[in-house]
Amino acid sequence: MENTTTFYVQGLGNISPQKTFDNNEFLNEISEYNDNVLPCVLPEFKNYIHPVALRRMSRLLRIGLSAAKICAQDAQLDMPDAIITASGYGAIGDTSNFLWEILNNGEKQLTPTFFMQSTYNTISGAIAMNMKCNNYNTTYAHRGFSFENALQDALMQLTDTPSKRILLGAFDETNKEQHAIKQFDGLHKRKNINNLTLFQSDGLGTIEGEGAAFFTLGTEKTPNAYAKLLGVKTIYRPEDAGELQSQIHTLLTENNLDANAIDVVINGAGGDTQLDAMSNIALNNLFDGKQFLAFKHLCGDYCTAASFGMWLGCKILQHQAIPEITKVNQAAPLSSIKNVLILNHFWGKRYSLILLQQA
Repeated sequence: MENTTTFYVQGLGNISPQKTFDNNEFLNEISEYNDNVLPCVLPEFKNYIHPVALRRMSRLLRIGLSAAKICAQDAQLDMPDAIITASGYGAIGDTSNFLWEILNNGEKQLTPTFFMQSTYNTISGAIAMNMKCNNYNTTYAHRGFSFENALQDALMQLTDTPSKRILLGAFDETNKEQHAIKQFDGLHKRKNINNLTLFQSDGLGTIEGEGAAFFTLGTEKTPNAYAKLLGVKTIYRPEDAGELQSQIHTLLTENNLDANAIDVVINGAGGDTQLDAMSNIALNNLFDGKQFLAFKHLCGDYCTAASFGMWLGCKILQHQAIPEITKVNQAAPLSSIKNVLILNHFWGKRYSLILLQQA
């Protein structure tokens, strides 16, 4: 039976390498980095977390909990009916610290905090305790599909119980050991570049980023709803651009749309000429002449970077404006922006589609 439930993004909270934590702004200030690792621009944590609790929290835990609180406040959500989070590698910084302690201390006198805060569900648990929420709580740790699987779970929850309001989030952090490994594998660029020149740089590899993006989802169109969420689709290892085009066509058809109906295309390219090739070909074939945007020069690449792309799409639909820094081409001016398609890929293996519409 066809799903007739309408899903709305009712609130946002995003902490990233750009100043995105203030929902009153929309990429007004752009942060530049001359390093291949992009750290988050941090808010004043004590505005969201009690100072006593703050002292015991790791950096990622502070970022994730603050982003969730910003989102809940934005949506005027006091008690979520579900907390669903996603992370590719979880609190990898604490995991790394714990492993280094094992090596350096000969497996003796280990700090338990590093182990306790290294689990994937640390942030979802902290959110639940902070909000005194005993409802459904789960974390997806599926590498490059983590956020998309969490998003699909949220939509199924809302389909079954339309009265629910769900707090959905994704988080990942930078880590020097992980960066060194990915750089050795050729997935991260070996020479430092300016992040804003990512797509002008030649060769292989991308830049590493981090962030925590949260969304309040529900079936009611609230006064400040950002966007309708029409659908999400994942594609693992497509054979070629033709298969990718077919999957895009299927998603659009399921929502009674075609390529002409898409106003803005957000491309999750990472600056690697080889790994970006398939998505670039598919999008150019389907949406020639449309307005193309990019975002990984702003936030870097990480397992759940698609969440930054979804945040960008929601803000564009709310503001009915496109930040110049995101534009890949100069298409014909748009009188209005109604439909936004996001195509993300993670290392050229995991591709995902998210379809948004003006609320």
